[in-house]
Amino acid sequence: MPWLRIDPAMAGYPWEAAGLHPANFPTPGLFWDANEPTQWLENPHFDEVVRATLGSALLMAGADPELSMSRTSQARRLRQQIRRLISEAPHNDVLYGCNNANYCGGADPTRPGADGKGHRDLHVMGPQGRGINWMPRHLHNRERIAKGLAPARATTPDGEPLLEEAAGRRPLIWIPALNLEALAGADPRATTRGMRWSDDSSTLEVPPPVRALGRLQDVREGG
Repeated sequence: MPWLRIDPAMAGYPWEAAGLHPANFPTPGLFWDANEPTQWLENPHFDEVVRATLGSALLMAGADPELSMSRTSQARRLRQQIRRLISEAPHNDVLYGCNNANYCGGADPTRPGADGKGHRDLHVMGPQGRGINWMPRHLHNRERIAKGLAPARATTPDGEPLLEEAAGRRPLIWIPALNLEALAGADPRATTRGMRWSDDSSTLEVPPPVRALGRLQDVREGG
């Protein structure tokens, strides 16, 4: 399956393709590859990804992208909504979901990887109790999709490698396609409500052509 570089101004949103932003910038309706160098961030943290996604979404909706950096209650609510959507997206949760906050950009002194952290910070964890494992322990799922293979999980629920040798890649994140009208309204909301693919599935899911490849919850299942 070919990967396409899709400009956010391109017609057809949400785009039913395996798409990446031309500059690999977190953008609604596209994948974001945490392995590809970017000019905006060399060592991405979930909070930066959330702010960048919100900025892109606001620009696409014709709203002020500066709101993404604001400290107002409205901006905080929008960032929380974005964070929740990304962490709950089935592609991200099934392939990269992790219950150890230390691997997800947070902190938990009771879990492996604490590295002397004496405080708890669980804001990066979704309501399902999992965050995204940002450690370089994953498969090259972008390459697998390009070859027509199902993306696969390479870590345990605790975030440890399933393979004898770590797979060595950071995650390939799906940024759900947001309802831009809801974001541009008087009471802006970051939501996928009302957004459907051609097969009537939610845009919280990856595009149907990518989903048709399947999704392995354990690399040892084969493929």
